[in-house]
Amino acid sequence: MLRFEEHLYIGDTAGSAEDILRGLKKRLPRLDIFLLCTDRNSKNFMEIIHSSEIFKPMYTRRDLCVVGIAGSREEAMDVLIKLASAWAGEFQPPSAIPIPHLRKDKFL
Repeated sequence: MLRFEEHLYIGDTAGSAEDILRGLKKRLPRLDIFLLCTDRNSKNFMEIIHSSEIFKPMYTRRDLCVVGIAGSREEAMDVLIKLASAWAGEFQPPSAIPIPHLRKDKFL
């Protein structure tokens, strides 16, 4: 099951969050998008997953929550650093946008 955080952190080169999320809901991955995901059942703090990988069985069986979207792996690392800083209370990225209507939707 794929869920989305109420406030997504979007990288500068990622494009429109609404378009990306609409495509993911229709199971249409974009080749230029990386997702930053958390999993309650994983030992990892966060994973960077290419959008074309998110529909493979190894990910669809997990309880993933998307907290960020980036346009490249390097940008995903930058967003990850900003997220970690924000969660530590040190920095609030200006690119955080609320998308409240997606919070309870189940996409997979």
